Amino acid sequence: MPAGAIHVLHVDDDPDITDLSAAMLEREADFRVTTATDPEDALTRFDAATFDCVVSDYDMPGIDGLELYDRLAPSFDHVDFPFILFTGRGSESVAAEALNAGVTGYLQKGGAEQYDLLANRIRNATANYRAQVKAERYETVLEALDYPVYVVDERGTFRYVNEPFARMTGYDIADIVGRPTSFVKPDETVRRAEAELGQLLSSTGPTTSRFEATIETADGDHVACCDHMGVLPYEGESFRGSVGILRVLDDGSPVEADGGGETLHSPHASEPLAAEALLHTVSDPVYVVDDDGEFVFVNDRLCAFVGADPADIVGTSAFDITAPEDHETTRAALDRLAADGVEEVSFEKEMIVDGERTPVEGTLRVLSESPPRYVGIVSDSSDRRRATDRYRALFDNLPDPTVVLAFDDGVPRIRRANDAFETVFGYDPEAVVGESVNDLLVPPGRAEGAANIDEAMRQGEYVNREVRRETVDGETRDFLFRNVPITHDNGDVLAYGVYTDITERIAYEESLTALHETARRLMAAASVDEVLEIGLESAADGLGHEISAIYRYDEVVGGLAPAAATDEAREVLADLPTVEPGNSIVWRAYESGAPTRTGDVREDADVRHPETPIRSAMVLPLGDQGVFVAWSTAVDEFDETDLSLGRVLTATVQSALQQVEREETLREREQSLARQNERLDEFASIVSHDLRTPLDLAGVHLELALEELATDDEDVLEHFDRVEAAHDRMSTLISDVLTWAREGAAVDSPRPVSVADLATGCWRDLQTEDADLVVSTERTVEGDPDRLRRVFENLFANAVAYAGERPTVEVGDTEDGGVFVADDGPGIPEDARGSVFDSGLTLSEDGNGFGLAIVEQIVHAHGWQICATESGSGGARFEITGLN
Repeated sequence: MPAGAIHVLHVDDDPDITDLSAAMLEREADFRVTTATDPEDALTRFDAATFDCVVSDYDMPGIDGLELYDRLAPSFDHVDFPFILFTGRGSESVAAEALNAGVTGYLQKGGAEQYDLLANRIRNATANYRAQVKAERYETVLEALDYPVYVVDERGTFRYVNEPFARMTGYDIADIVGRPTSFVKPDETVRRAEAELGQLLSSTGPTTSRFEATIETADGDHVACCDHMGVLPYEGESFRGSVGILRVLDDGSPVEADGGGETLHSPHASEPLAAEALLHTVSDPVYVVDDDGEFVFVNDRLCAFVGADPADIVGTSAFDITAPEDHETTRAALDRLAADGVEEVSFEKEMIVDGERTPVEGTLRVLSESPPRYVGIVSDSSDRRRATDRYRALFDNLPDPTVVLAFDDGVPRIRRANDAFETVFGYDPEAVVGESVNDLLVPPGRAEGAANIDEAMRQGEYVNREVRRETVDGETRDFLFRNVPITHDNGDVLAYGVYTDITERIAYEESLTALHETARRLMAAASVDEVLEIGLESAADGLGHEISAIYRYDEVVGGLAPAAATDEAREVLADLPTVEPGNSIVWRAYESGAPTRTGDVREDADVRHPETPIRSAMVLPLGDQGVFVAWSTAVDEFDETDLSLGRVLTATVQSALQQVEREETLREREQSLARQNERLDEFASIVSHDLRTPLDLAGVHLELALEELATDDEDVLEHFDRVEAAHDRMSTLISDVLTWAREGAAVDSPRPVSVADLATGCWRDLQTEDADLVVSTERTVEGDPDRLRRVFENLFANAVAYAGERPTVEVGDTEDGGVFVADDGPGIPEDARGSVFDSGLTLSEDGNGFGLAIVEQIVHAHGWQICATESGSGGARFEITGLN
């Protein structure tokens, strides 16, 4: 299909949804998406000639999805214009209301698999819509199926191709017709077609053949096709050629040549020719005969038809070029015209052309009565017969079951069925002629739906519906039933019904829906074991992989260890071994990260146990987590559908495992932080009670001793002063230790904090007139305002204490998104920068070494990092990073 062939208008008030849908759909080359976030805008922009499908949300402000459908409907160019509700609001009532209103489809939003399902729904809806519009008459049966068709003569030359065939190749029809098949087929395909044709022509060969073929386009591309080839009916003993249908979908209709003008010839100038009457027939062979059947006039077309000059025909008898058995019919036609009141007769006969019999049909009418002259028009009916034969051959060779139905007292009875009808349903095409198609195919409980289809066909309507039908063996399968009605002049209706088997497609869509539910359960799982259990349950019950297991990488054993397996897997394999690194089917897939299918494990070079009861396998990696393995005791059990659905399942299992591991890590971290906080609280309690209480008692006793001693001895009083100073220092030290311990607790309720406002407030409270502050950041962080205040208070105090006279302190942003506090003092020696945050380390006689230690504790409690480095002026610079 050409790039952007399906133009979708997606309406949703959430621009994130429209952007996502456009990205997901336009991954496929056949989609082009235009988005609208305002339903009113969609009403203005919609044009049925521009868009092929409308996809709309349901719950939108102002206009909901169904109201949008109602307001757009008058602009649709067909009642079945595709309109799909794609909504996050799942409701049976909404779905029922939508379908009753005439909406084409209803689908809930979800993950990537829902967009794949949406793409399929859009393709199906647009294809069905286009088929409905274009399938109008009998000759559009093949067009409605969109199959490229060709006819090749006995010399291997194209004699007919339809528009889908031409479009597929990139050539015009005129470029192909008259060329050998090698014009668009590589030599290998030509040889294959000749070999298949040889089989068809042999007395013991089949009547039709299906084989792989390659078509080479005008651009040099190769298109892989399935060629359904049959032989045209013989003309006597002569082989006339073959007809083929290619499994490629496209639009188009055959192109027919226009007729041209003619030159009239009559060597008898005195004959009264009614030239005006002949002007209406010059595009066909025209002649004039007398009452004996002698030619008195012929035109160029008749001369070309019989292959003779006008002078060789005029004056001869028409009976000379008429087959002997038709002489009597020709004479009777002339006699009827001679009788009174008969103006025109029609006839069918065979003419002798170049010694060959050619079927013709025509009319003969009175041109003049005196002398009696009759004008005749003939046309080669062999073209019509060949066309009939061609359509019959194509009908018989259609790859889908096809029937011609006629209604007898309201009952659809089979007039004809093709070979594919027998292949799929199991009924002999000749034996079912005259039988009710409903009695043969409609299973119990489906009679009402079949009756609705019958009524639509009787009314000459086009039908395009998904139906369930039953084979002769009682097997029920799903089909897309399409019909092309043919209404005759008398009002009788024939219906060409085509059944396209969509059982696998329906099963695939149902599996995707089941996987969506599985994904919801997996992402809600609370443990690895629960993830593995849900994954295997979905594989077995939803995808049919009853013999399956999940292996996870085990660092201890250095390989893949079986983590979970179905009961069937343990029963068949008894003991599930660990898969060690090396050449094995499972390890090969894990190491490469690429899904693998093995049709027969016993023939694989890397099979470890050739005697295994397992015959085929499918291995799907789970990233570095491990692999999912499905086995079967049958050969070639797994196909592309299994691989596709398996990828969806394993991708969700892998995500669920990663989520569970993240949550387990988070829980462990939270538990560790809780234990740390408990230990800090316990330590703070010990420090507060066991150290401060004795110190307070010592202070009280010192004060009492001073009162009772009552001495003026300065030496004695100095000793007491030193004891009091030591008590004060110990009290300050205890307070700082308590702060250091308590500030290490994790921050559990952060709030937005403006760094500039916090720094300015702290500097103001410091009340220093001998230093300057410069703030160049506008950053806001999430944290504990009280603890962050202590960070800046301690850093500012440190700068004022150590940066010398009249220092300048700056607060700004780092290049990696952090915050820094810097001064222009002497700085910190490089070899001491790594230890400045150690508790108890101080460069001041009055310090206790806890100021920067408390800063580090608070920063770490927020989950950030801090380091000491050099400022641009050579001073100290503290950088706080990891704020995001």
